[in-house]
Amino acid sequence: MEKHVLHRFFSNTATVDEEKQLLAWIDADPEHQKELLKERRIFDLTIMASGKAGAGSRRTRSYPLFRTRELARIAAVAILVWGMSFYFYSRTGTEKAIPLSTISVPAGQRINLTLPDGTNVWMNARSEIRYPAVFSGETRTVELKGEAWFEVPHTGTPFIVETGKYVVEVLGTTFNLDANPDVTRFSASLIEGKVRVINRDHPGEEVMLEPSEQVYVSEGRLTKQAIADFDVFRWRDGLFCFKNRSFNTLLETMEKYYDVTFMMQETTFPRKELSGKIRVNDGVEHALRVLQKSIPFTYQKEENLIYIK
Repeated sequence: MEKHVLHRFFSNTATVDEEKQLLAWIDADPEHQKELLKERRIFDLTIMASGKAGAGSRRTRSYPLFRTRELARIAAVAILVWGMSFYFYSRTGTEKAIPLSTISVPAGQRINLTLPDGTNVWMNARSEIRYPAVFSGETRTVELKGEAWFEVPHTGTPFIVETGKYVVEVLGTTFNLDANPDVTRFSASLIEGKVRVINRDHPGEEVMLEPSEQVYVSEGRLTKQAIADFDVFRWRDGLFCFKNRSFNTLLETMEKYYDVTFMMQETTFPRKELSGKIRVNDGVEHALRVLQKSIPFTYQKEENLIYIK
């Protein structure tokens, strides 16, 4: 298959005939799938390095699979782990192959990417998103583990985020989603628009959010409340913001932001609720010195392991 056809397919600018040609080529030989995967990784890494979309769009507007807008200015480039599988749909709904991409953001990093439909996504550290190269069918569906900020354009097709136990469905809106299945954490916070959150474990349990509302899990059920602090979403700006948090829970969050592991050598610390803002780029030792002003403790750092006592 000619590379320029593959590149137009990856950048969502291929013609219908080219897409049919590509799908037939994939079906013809299993080795073609391996070639497609290899070329896709090269294409993605090239865009990541340049911050540019593929050339030659024939459509009114085209979108790169991801972008690096402002990334170099506010954070180091994230290390991306790429994975691809095949879910196959043609434009008519016939089962055909469409590659799926998986982007994993390691601890201590964050990235900004654009999905094929133009949805702008900020991904926080230790997060993973899975999405198709081309949205087709009756929904735009992605899978998320971790935390991400979504700005979804209104296209008339529902945008769905699957997180395991919970499903978030929107048409066009801005919201923050924190869903970590490893620690059974889930919260959805709506900035503008309207979203519906569905609990798969309890059929019929749904919550509709209005702007400035959020939903979280309490005793296995979805609970709605007003957003108390919008600063917590400023992780996109490289700020670690917290309000009325315990020392232990702050250290858990700092492990994600700074790619470190804390070892507690003291079993008890003063029970005190802490609030503040810390710039992540100033480093973990700066953050610890800020916390020392409120909590008496010492620390010893050995590479990525920090002992607290």
